[in-house]
Amino acid sequence: MSEAQQQGREGLERTADALSDGIAVCQAGRIVWANRRMTDLSGRAATTLLGASPESLLPPDAPAFDDELETTLTRPDGRSAPVRVLRIAGAAESDSTWIFRDVGRSGELERAV
Repeated sequence: MSEAQQQGREGLERTADALSDGIAVCQAGRIVWANRRMTDLSGRAATTLLGASPESLLPPDAPAFDDELETTLTRPDGRSAPVRVLRIAGAAESDSTWIFRDVGRSGELERAV
């Protein structure tokens, strides 16, 4: 990777870390990168998320879905948050980007406005 590509990647990672949505980038069905919000939402360290399947973050009874799902994300400490999960397909069939939006927080903000 060239220096310019590395700088571009670092800029993208800083931008993704500033977002209010959790983002998990997956290759071959496993998380290879997650932003800070993803670690906050899931209650898991980045090192724990890396290599995990994104489906393992969903409740066992979560229905199969193609693109979007509203469900609950349960943290290891037992707390949970309602989330909207968006799955964006990658170039390869087993590659994808998952976006976890905290809809409980969104609802609180909407009610405040």
